[in-house]
Amino acid sequence: MKLTRLTATFGVLNNQTLTLGSGLHLIYAPNESGKTTWCAFLRSMLYGLPTRDRRPTADKNRYAPWSGAAMEGTIDLTANGEALTIRRRTRSPSAPMAAFSAVYTGTAQSVPGLDSLNCGQVLTGVPREVYERSAFISQSGMVIGQSAELERRIAALLTSGQEDVSCTETAEQLKKYLSRRRYNKTGLLPAAEEEIAALERQLSQSQALQRQLTEAESALPLLEQQERQLTEEILRQERQAGARQRQQSDAVQRSYDAAVLRTALCREETAGLPPRSELAALKSTAGSVQMNRLTADSLQRRLEQRQRDTDAAQAEADAFPLFAGLTAEEAQAKAEGDQRTRQALQRQKKLSQPLFLLSLLLLLLTALPPLLRHPLPLPLTAAGTALFLLTLTIGTLLCTRARRQLLALTAAYGSGSFTRRADAYAAAYAVLADCRQREQEVRQRTENLAAALSSAEDEVMAAARRLSPAVTTLTEAAAAIDLCLARWNRLAEAQQDQALWTARRRALAEAPPPDDDQPETLPRLRAQLEDLRRRLTDTRRALAAAQGRLQLTGAPAALEAALEEKRRRRDVLQGEYDAAQLALEALTAANAVLQSRFAPALGKKSAKYFAKLTAGKYNTVLLNRDLAASVQRSGTAAPRPFHQLSQGAVDQLYLAVRLAVCDLVLPAPQSAPLILDDALATFDDRRMAAALEVLWDLAQHRQILLFTCHTREAAYLRRTHPAQFHELTLPENEA
Repeated sequence: MKLTRLTATFGVLNNQTLTLGSGLHLIYAPNESGKTTWCAFLRSMLYGLPTRDRRPTADKNRYAPWSGAAMEGTIDLTANGEALTIRRRTRSPSAPMAAFSAVYTGTAQSVPGLDSLNCGQVLTGVPREVYERSAFISQSGMVIGQSAELERRIAALLTSGQEDVSCTETAEQLKKYLSRRRYNKTGLLPAAEEEIAALERQLSQSQALQRQLTEAESALPLLEQQERQLTEEILRQERQAGARQRQQSDAVQRSYDAAVLRTALCREETAGLPPRSELAALKSTAGSVQMNRLTADSLQRRLEQRQRDTDAAQAEADAFPLFAGLTAEEAQAKAEGDQRTRQALQRQKKLSQPLFLLSLLLLLLTALPPLLRHPLPLPLTAAGTALFLLTLTIGTLLCTRARRQLLALTAAYGSGSFTRRADAYAAAYAVLADCRQREQEVRQRTENLAAALSSAEDEVMAAARRLSPAVTTLTEAAAAIDLCLARWNRLAEAQQDQALWTARRRALAEAPPPDDDQPETLPRLRAQLEDLRRRLTDTRRALAAAQGRLQLTGAPAALEAALEEKRRRRDVLQGEYDAAQLALEALTAANAVLQSRFAPALGKKSAKYFAKLTAGKYNTVLLNRDLAASVQRSGTAAPRPFHQLSQGAVDQLYLAVRLAVCDLVLPAPQSAPLILDDALATFDDRRMAAALEVLWDLAQHRQILLFTCHTREAAYLRRTHPAQFHELTLPENEA
């Protein structure tokens, strides 16, 4: 399979295109410009984008287009001699890139047997997990730390689905998993049984409290009704007192009339005002505007500080007028060029010295014979004089020109290293870029908040001016809103007061006339009422106590649901325990077979690549059944454990193993592309050059995409091999 063209709207990529050919491709890109995004895009186009992953870091969230457009992409490729075009588009936000099509390039004819689920496996010959472990090599995967790290990673590549988890570690984790669930004192299964028993006891207590609460709730309405009836009877008896009844009626009528008048006045005050709910919402908005104004003032002060920081950083960069308008890389290149120019001028200056000696010799040869009374013929004398003048003139011109140019360079750079000034400028330039970015971030927040604040403030002021046209400030607007709300509150109080006196008028009107012949009953009724109120108080206390205890204990329904969940969780844990036991047995058996079959072939392939990477220094890589690695130096008889190698050699050995895995898993007939994302970042220049030579040889029968944020790989390949070079840039809205 060979990729020819990739077009992506994916993460930071906005309809960007990458055109490819055969062989080795070096793709240079600064950080945050899409290297890793292109790698993730290729995997997603071949194998689809997992949509069931709910994590915030899932690819469907991580690589959502920054532009806000729908996620989509197209890949043109050749497979088995056929030109194919693969497309994935997004029709629903919940299923990004779920729409799939595969056609023969330049036609509308679908490719038979190729769909969204099997696309990657059909084209590469392996499933997604195998392709990612074999054909994708990243910088993070190349970093090998402690002495046992290499063995662990090699074992992981061969025995598990993840590079950082080996089969041995998985078996140990399964054993610990089983122990955590059953055998140790804090096992999850015993703990679950204890939690279930505790919940059952708590449920029993809650049910008893619920019965007490139900009994109290049933008795309380009856007692309250009896209290109301007894109170009404006492009032009736009191109203039958005669004269006091008439006095009370007059007083109630006067209070009622006053309440009606007050209500009418309040209605006039609220006439034409917006509803109370609208005013309350408007008051809340005004409060939010005031808080946002404080936030905006704080952001403005931060912006001013960022501007001062940017100005200071600009002044630091302006202290290097020699590099004005240049990036850090351009300044470094200029300094290096001027350094080479100075060296050339110094050599030119030294060249003028032999010319001066030659002119002196010519002068002696011309002037000496006449002094010795043996004059030369006139033509020879003229020729010697001309050569003397010519060499003297040339030497003088070369020396003067070189001295003038050297003085100019010294005046510009000083007497120190040229590159040191370029490094100082690069540091100042980096600080300036960071300050500009921070200033832009604060400026954007300030502008966004100002826009929102202006809109909300305009809304509040417009509404407030409808209430009071004289309003000019936000404080005055808030005062006008509070005044209108106060009017509504007075109306509500007046209506409540009127309703109270209306009820008292009705009670007086419905009271029976007094009966003087009726025996005295008020003292007896009052005693009954006092006793009833004590019983009512006791019942309410019992009800409150039961409610409080029930709240602490938990409602029976919630406890029953929790108990059911705990029992379900216990059953799940038991199932997981049984499954883990079976998995441990199967993993142990499969690991023994895989290691005995795969380790010799991997060692042989790795040795070939390791010899090339080390320029023949090591010619043998040995992997035992436990995948412990050792190497043998050329010309020696005994192998050495890998942990005796230098860190750089260990990194080379791991790269050799990764390339060997790729050869074994994705052999030449499939020739699936090999993707490297900053995989050579930890290599020094010598090891980098050896690795590039290996990749160049490998690229003769396999397409290779080498992503890097460094320029040294490109510099080397431009000198040595006709690789294809690409340069990625930041999108315009992110540059």
